[in-house]
Amino acid sequence: MATENRIIYLKVYCDQWKDSLDRAEGQRDRLIELKNSGLSAFDDDGKELLPIMIEEADEAARLYKRILTKMESLRDRAISGGDV
Repeated sequence: MATENRIIYLKVYCDQWKDSLDRAEGQRDRLIELKNSGLSAFDDDGKELLPIMIEEADEAARLYKRILTKMESLRDRAISGGDV
């Protein structure tokens, strides 16, 4: 059975990962809006950067979502009396 401190820790950890997910999704969405508005950004070789930046932000959001899902599962099991 998880201790009360472990449950509190898991709740805080879930909140932190949720905040990270929200920030990554917000960044991705802002970059998409910029791209859709016609803004372009290129590196020194002429390669367009916004699609790369959008993909990186989306990749981060997917990773944060996977971590959040795992942490929420641990938290819920701990709250239900599981040993996590």
